[in-house]
Amino acid sequence: MHQREIVGYYARTGCEEDRLDTGIGRFEYVRSKEIIQRHLSPAPQVIVDVGGATGAYSLWLSERGHAVHLVDLVPRHAERARERAKATGVDLESVGVGDVRSLPYADGWADVVLLMGPLYHLVDRDERLRALQEGKRVLKGGGRLICAAISRYASMLDGFRARLFDVPEYEGIVDRDLQEGQHRNPVIERDFFTTAYFHRPQELREEIAQAGLVCDRLVGVEGPLCAMNEMREGLDGRGRYYQLALKYTRAVEEEESLLGASFHLLAIARKPATDRVAGEARDDRAQGDEEESYTQLHMVWPERRLSAPPAVRLPPGYTLRTYRPGDETRFYQVMELAGWPGWDDERLRPWLSRILPEGWFMAIHQESGRIVATAMALHNYTERHPFWGELGWLAGDPAHAGKRLGMALSAAVTARLIDAGYRHIHLYTEDWRLPALKTYLKLGYVPSLYTPDMPERWRAICAQLRWPFTPEEWEVGDGTRHWGLPRTARVG
Repeated sequence: MHQREIVGYYARTGCEEDRLDTGIGRFEYVRSKEIIQRHLSPAPQVIVDVGGATGAYSLWLSERGHAVHLVDLVPRHAERARERAKATGVDLESVGVGDVRSLPYADGWADVVLLMGPLYHLVDRDERLRALQEGKRVLKGGGRLICAAISRYASMLDGFRARLFDVPEYEGIVDRDLQEGQHRNPVIERDFFTTAYFHRPQELREEIAQAGLVCDRLVGVEGPLCAMNEMREGLDGRGRYYQLALKYTRAVEEEESLLGASFHLLAIARKPATDRVAGEARDDRAQGDEEESYTQLHMVWPERRLSAPPAVRLPPGYTLRTYRPGDETRFYQVMELAGWPGWDDERLRPWLSRILPEGWFMAIHQESGRIVATAMALHNYTERHPFWGELGWLAGDPAHAGKRLGMALSAAVTARLIDAGYRHIHLYTEDWRLPALKTYLKLGYVPSLYTPDMPERWRAICAQLRWPFTPEEWEVGDGTRHWGLPRTARVG
């Protein structure tokens, strides 16, 4: 039903071709092109523009020497893209009608996949994951997937910018967008967009990671300035205020606290050169899997800090305790809220034997009495790490984000491991978990550069976090092996 609504909307309005030519649409187009261009290798690259509409990005990329294949769900869009290519003398490699969830391309074939619209028209999470996994399938190892999303707060911001709240039904639209991310337009005669899903920034990162991709960057396209009513006259492509808007939007495009204030988000992701889904690899490691392809981020607690366990500081309104029988049900709920669905008694069972006594910590919201965050102090026995303690499964309810509960739990686990006598303490995590990464860095953990791609991955992470990139102070190797750099080498 949703697909018919969406196709009907674009067939009825016919607005997609003109949307990027004026006003805020033009600003979005200029910004999106410059962000895409930064992450392309020199032409020719094989690029698949999925949901490419009437060819705005395909024609531009083809003119720059790339081999571009456009596919779109709307037949009229594909037809119009062919007409525009012919009229401008641009050669597109192919133009077709197709579905992002089942692409007509071979495995490992493309250098770049663009999803500049399809993701927000898939209102079910499973369908979005399927689309991302399909894009990943088509990519070569190391290839780029660049995808757009609409911010959870876009309709609220646009409502004030364009005085849309004058329409009585608009307030209800915004209320549902904010609460559920599910955008619906009951006012057919007004162009309040069509059926869509509006993301929180962290949700987009999580979906990309769960699809088995690495999210290197998440960028606000238009930034917060375009939501200001005063900017409506400054987005005509000319004049000082247009240039200033570009300058300052670029300056804050990766500022975590401002990402949601951009109408559109653009994620720059890549398919790992060795293709394993991070969540699967994490569980494999617990079972002693020692494959060399494993590429989660690795961080260690410096030996020089073993004599100074971190202090546990909880915010007002919260307490900390260890596991009690019956906590399992709420633990599974917290894990799902944090982006790790599928936890149950069977999945938990192999971890129970590895948790230290009094080492499974729960943060409790005093007013409700509910568990809102959790972390485990684990004994980590593998051939690679036979005598290491591990900080594992740090997770929290997003409704309690920003309370520094992650810092308190990480400190509690680290202190418990030190108290238990571990001389080697570490953790594994993912590139997209930026708030957790900042917590670990602030607490005192340092990156372990245990594969050749780690320096560049950490360079990108540090840029997003505005954290000093100091690889000369970090661990080279994982404590048991190295990949060619002496421990004293300067990386980068």
